[in-house]
Amino acid sequence: MLTVLHGNDEFAISEAVKRIRNSVMPEEIRDANTTVFQGNSVSLPEIVGAAQAVPFMADKRLVLVEGVLTRLQNKDGNLSDGWKNISEAFDEIPSQNHVVFIEAETLRNNGLALKSVGQLADVQLFNRKRGPQLETWIRDRLESHGGT
Repeated sequence: MLTVLHGNDEFAISEAVKRIRNSVMPEEIRDANTTVFQGNSVSLPEIVGAAQAVPFMADKRLVLVEGVLTRLQNKDGNLSDGWKNISEAFDEIPSQNHVVFIEAETLRNNGLALKSVGQLADVQLFNRKRGPQLETWIRDRLESHGGT
């Protein structure tokens, strides 16, 4: 499974990552089956290799990759052309393993970054809330934690 979480609402993105981590596997084996990469120093073969690894005492693996698609969107010259078809590189990955790209910027719908992950990726946009939308979110969040 391939997921892209992007936008300028870092808190909402971190909450989504937490939900994914909790849904993938139990806490006691989560760290052994989770790999985190920073986008400024990772190669595509490293990500694919981690995603192809057999899970340890679990059914799934989770690979979190931060900032690569933003670099691709901004046409960072340090990324090779191999990044342009990320979805092809993930054809060999077991379907139960989950790769999540986490981007702190909003990616363009027609940009190279989102096109590179293909149409099979679950793309979720998280932008900061403002005005009435923010007030509603605060009220709902407070109520969910037992406040009034």
